[in-house]
Amino acid sequence: MKKAYHLVLIMMLCGMLALTGCGKGGAGDSGEASGTAASGTGSDSGTGLKPYKITLVYPASAPKDLQLVQDEMSKYLTEKINATIELRPIEWASWDDKTNLMKISNEPFDLLFTASWFSYAKDVAKGQFVELDELMAQYGKDIPGILGDDFIKGSKIGGKLYALPTKKEFGQGFGFLLDKKLVEKYKFDITGVKSLEDMEAMFKTIKDNEPAVTPIVSSKFTNTWSAANYDGIVANLAVPRGSKELKAIDTLEDPKFIDFFQRMHQWYQNGWFDKDILTSDADQGMNMIKAGKAFAVAQSLKPGKDKEMSVTTGVDLVQVETAEP
Repeated sequence: MKKAYHLVLIMMLCGMLALTGCGKGGAGDSGEASGTAASGTGSDSGTGLKPYKITLVYPASAPKDLQLVQDEMSKYLTEKINATIELRPIEWASWDDKTNLMKISNEPFDLLFTASWFSYAKDVAKGQFVELDELMAQYGKDIPGILGDDFIKGSKIGGKLYALPTKKEFGQGFGFLLDKKLVEKYKFDITGVKSLEDMEAMFKTIKDNEPAVTPIVSSKFTNTWSAANYDGIVANLAVPRGSKELKAIDTLEDPKFIDFFQRMHQWYQNGWFDKDILTSDADQGMNMIKAGKAFAVAQSLKPGKDKEMSVTTGVDLVQVETAEP
C-alpha cells in the first residue's frame, strides 16, 4: 500500500505537467481551471483536500473495459487524495493532430504522455511544461528514492525537471512481433533469431505459401531500426550506439546505414512489404495481423511485450529481437 501511495504522489506531480497555457496564474490556478469536483465525494472525503478530477491523455486504443478501470482508479484516488480520474486515450494515428490542437486551444488537462523520442525536448523548448523541481522538493521528497537518480537525471533538460518517468525496464530491445499461428504452422525456430538476416527465411516462406498474407507491415520499421542503431541528434547526424567515443557521424555515409537500406530495397523487390508501407503504422500492422492478413510488425520491445500485445489485440503473438537493448 505504501508503494501504491507513492504512485499516487507521482501521478499528482505529473499533473503539474499541464501545459502552461491551459490555465492562468500559478499552479493552483491552473489546477482549478482543469479540474472538476468529483461527483458524490463530498467536500474532502476525509482527506482534508478539495475534490479534483485528473484528466490523463495518452496514446492508445480505448479498451472495452475502460470505464471499469477508470472507476476503480477513481475509487482509490478518492480515498487517498479525494480525486477522480478521466482516462482519455487517443489513437496513435491521431495523436499529433489532436494533442497539438489541445495545446494551441488551451484545452485543460493534467497528465500528458511524453517521451525523449517523442516531442519532450521540443515541448520544453516551447515552454509547454511546468518546471517540477520546486514541487518535487515540497511534495515529492520520497520520489527520487523510488525512481532512482538515473531515472530522474535522465528526465532533466538543461538541469531542470519537466516530467517524471515511468519506472519500468531501463533498456529497450528492437525487433518484430509475429503471428504465433503462422510461426507454429511452419515450425519456425525463433530461438536463434538475432538479426535481420535471420528473419529472411521466414519472410520468404510466408510470401511463397501465404498469398493473402503480407510478410511485413508498418512504415515505422525503418524508424525502429534507426533507433536501435543510432542515438539521433538532428536530421542524419547521430552517434552510433555502442560507440566507445562520443563522436557524431553522418549516417548517410555510414556503411551499416547503407547496407540496411540496400537490404530494404531488396525486401521491397521481394514483395515482402505491404503496399502502404510509406504511410502504414504499427496499429495498422496489428489490425492486419488480427485479420489474418499480415505476419510481422516491427516494434520496440521489452520483456513480455508479446504477452502484453496478445492481451490487447486478442491475437497470439511471439516476439523476436533483432537488436539488443
